[in-house]
Amino acid sequence: MQKAEKEEPLEAEPLDDLDDIDRVRDDLQSTKQMLALELRNREALERDNKRLLARLANLEAELEAARKAPPTAATAAGEAVAPAPDDKLVRQLKV
Repeated sequence: MQKAEKEEPLEAEPLDDLDDIDRVRDDLQSTKQMLALELRNREALERDNKRLLARLANLEAELEAARKAPPTAATAAGEAVAPAPDDKLVRQLKV
């Protein structure tokens, strides 16, 4: 009888090890999926940042070109001219 009692825990132990291995495998798979998702999100964010930086550079170039353009009749007469929407957008993006 004592032999049977001693053998029983030995048989249960491999099952516990397999359960632990399965649990670790599942955790690793879940972590891998989360990391892949995070990587895709980071790449999308980098693409958006590059696109926005290019747009900002274009808007700044347009603004600089508009400042260098000859004054119109309204600005030469000293009349107040509302800032162009691009000026507002550039100021907002710089903040």
